[in-house]
Amino acid sequence: MPLGTLDRSPPPFFRQGTSALTKLLLCAAAAVLMMVADARFKLAEPARAGLAMALHPVQRLLLSPVDGWERLQDYLRGTESAMAAEDQARRQLVLQAEKLGRTEQLQAENARLRALLGLRPALTVKSLAAEVLYETSDPFSRRVVVDRGSAQGMPPGAPVINDAGVLGQVTRVYMLSSEVTLLADKDAAIPVLNTRSQQRGVAFGLGDGSGMELRFMAANADVREGDLLTTSGLDGVYPPGLPVARVSHVERRGDSSFARVALTPVARAETARHVLVLLPQQELCRRARRPLRLPPRCRSERAHPMIMPRGAGQLLLPANPFFIAFTLLLGLAADMVPMGRQPAMPDFLALILVFWNVHQPRRVGVGWAFVFGLLVDVHHGALLGQHALAYSILSFGAVSLHRRLPWFGTLVQALHVLPLFVLAHAVSLLVRMALGGMWPGWWVLLAPLLEAALWPLASVLLLAPQRRAPDPDAHRPL
Repeated sequence: MPLGTLDRSPPPFFRQGTSALTKLLLCAAAAVLMMVADARFKLAEPARAGLAMALHPVQRLLLSPVDGWERLQDYLRGTESAMAAEDQARRQLVLQAEKLGRTEQLQAENARLRALLGLRPALTVKSLAAEVLYETSDPFSRRVVVDRGSAQGMPPGAPVINDAGVLGQVTRVYMLSSEVTLLADKDAAIPVLNTRSQQRGVAFGLGDGSGMELRFMAANADVREGDLLTTSGLDGVYPPGLPVARVSHVERRGDSSFARVALTPVARAETARHVLVLLPQQELCRRARRPLRLPPRCRSERAHPMIMPRGAGQLLLPANPFFIAFTLLLGLAADMVPMGRQPAMPDFLALILVFWNVHQPRRVGVGWAFVFGLLVDVHHGALLGQHALAYSILSFGAVSLHRRLPWFGTLVQALHVLPLFVLAHAVSLLVRMALGGMWPGWWVLLAPLLEAALWPLASVLLLAPQRRAPDPDAHRPL
């Protein structure tokens, strides 16, 4: 039987500390309140902005290998591909120069016609260049993070475009970064205009990655496959004439008075690297200035030291607190690596949290799981409190098993912790589905299985610094 560690501190006789159940109830209540405040009343934005500011250096550090790899690929492409790209760029420059000449002529003619009709002059839109850092890994939303924030004058609600068309809209602004909600997100809506029939409508995102749809269109509406939809400009947010999507499928049914019109966005987030943020003329945003208050540090339930009988298992050295903190931060960094939206990706931070709650419940408990859950929520762009609630329940289950679980082998331990991982993913999934999130796919059921399968490997790696050297003197007392 592997023993987690030998606790050399005297047992507390009078003060036992707060129980793990009490900590779970407090953290669960705090997580639920934060989710309600974030989803309904938008009161959690100061806390989210503070956590995003703290995570920004780590995010940029983790993005540096990706940027370095892309630069290395660009360098290895060779001179021939660079010359071909230069020739293509020159041809495009000639075509754009021709279009620019016609555009200037049309703008001058448009200005004369507006002056003749007495219309107000067209507004000029200012812009801000930005770079896409990564795509959030939350499977229930479609968002990307750009490297411009309030320090660079990024206003909330600004449209974001690239060379293909409209990409999305800025929904959250932090100090050095911002979140952009893509058009395919379930909460995205944009007024559009059919360039062929000049018919207006509203396009909504589906949220499942399949694209968009044009809702509330009559069954006899003049909509055909291949029609280009552009921004109508009626909302006062998006300038008119920007490409949005193309009609991919039109379904007219006799039992419905509305047609089902499927759209494909012209701007794809997978290929977007550099974007342009269109700044409004007047910024009507108000930033709340409240101090960030994180939940107090919670300590796990104190466990009495248990004397192991001689020969029952290997006696381990005490765990180093700095090593525990390092592994937790390493698990957080592994979850923050930009891998795209992969619902089956195992949660490395959850795995390490469960391990240390089993082997070191007095050092890592429900409170630390709650704090790390908030950091994961901010990085993934998820609902604030979603992972905090799931991690708190996961930590409480691990603390409840910490006396019994070390008596078994690692394979049997993996079977014991599998229900904990399933419960944590189920809580996160039910919370988002209850708030209108889309089903991320059946691949999400594979994540807890992979986490349980990694348990033996995590046990070997995390207990390696605590293992003693072989003792040749078998008769020496403990």
